[in-house]
Amino acid sequence: MIALSGPELQSAIARFPVISVREGIAHAYVLAALLLRQQGHDQVEQGHFGRNKTIVLQQFDEVARLMLGFSLEMDPDLATARLMLAKVQEEEGHNIAARETLIHINHSDPLAPIATLRLAMLDITVDKIDEAISLLQGLNRQNPHQPIVLRTLGNAFSQKKDWKAAIGAYTRAINLVTKQNKRDWTLLFLRGMAYHEAGNWPRARADARTALTYAPNEPLLLNFLGYSMAERHENLGEAERLLRKAHILAPQDAAITDSLGWVLVERGDIKTGMSMLEKAAEGTPEDPEVNYHLGEAYWRDGRRIEAVNQWNMALDMHPSEEDTKLIYAALSRAGASVSKTSENKHKGKHGK
Repeated sequence: MIALSGPELQSAIARFPVISVREGIAHAYVLAALLLRQQGHDQVEQGHFGRNKTIVLQQFDEVARLMLGFSLEMDPDLATARLMLAKVQEEEGHNIAARETLIHINHSDPLAPIATLRLAMLDITVDKIDEAISLLQGLNRQNPHQPIVLRTLGNAFSQKKDWKAAIGAYTRAINLVTKQNKRDWTLLFLRGMAYHEAGNWPRARADARTALTYAPNEPLLLNFLGYSMAERHENLGEAERLLRKAHILAPQDAAITDSLGWVLVERGDIKTGMSMLEKAAEGTPEDPEVNYHLGEAYWRDGRRIEAVNQWNMALDMHPSEEDTKLIYAALSRAGASVSKTSENKHKGKHGK
């Protein structure tokens, strides 16, 4: 991210950063805050605080935030203080406060491009998508060779579900990375997901397979490709192999457990698949897709009442439009089956 301000920092390096006592004190407070945060993270990484590590980090951050407040009292325009304070606020979940902190960084400051990118990222998290897109497009015009700007722009378009624009932004980022003789599987993964949402499965699959050549042991990629294939009943044997590998790499990931359970059910191994789906539902009890899958496993195992209960639960969990259609189709199938069973019993009772 620091590369965004490279030219500005180079032009400013000849100027003395401190020209008054107040500015010097402001910089000293920033340094103190930086050292405090670094000390806190170093000690936690060394395992000094055991289960209390979250509390300890919060205590270090509270003192650091105090130091940064003192710094900004001395010099309200000090961008390094505002960037660090916004980081602390963001880590604490105070995204709106972090956004307000960044807004006051002067546009002429050498660190302004970094602040703009951070501000756009925060805008995405607080649903100010159009504002984020505007900021990022302006930043891209100023810094046309920075993949991180285009990646974030793609993320903003994805949040807006403008898949065509997202694909375009990710593609330009990939082209820049390629020109720099680098490989970035995450960009291919992001573009692959955008292609998938846009309904272009062949291109999504191609991106996922290419990304796997760069990161063959990445559970996210294995799960994305394996589950997407299972959804389409495409080469279920390969899909199972991909998902088994993902599960070995991330055995506690409920989404991956769900995917593997689902492909096993689709391949006819109902008992094993159902067991995995039950485990996934325990890990993410409020996930409508997992509960839909579990209901389907119950149905195929002959546990019809449990299946219908599971599908009704899934409907109460605000499923996506696509999942809602699947759940209603399953309930409709269940209703038709009940009607047919009742009709057959009626015919049998009357000898017809």
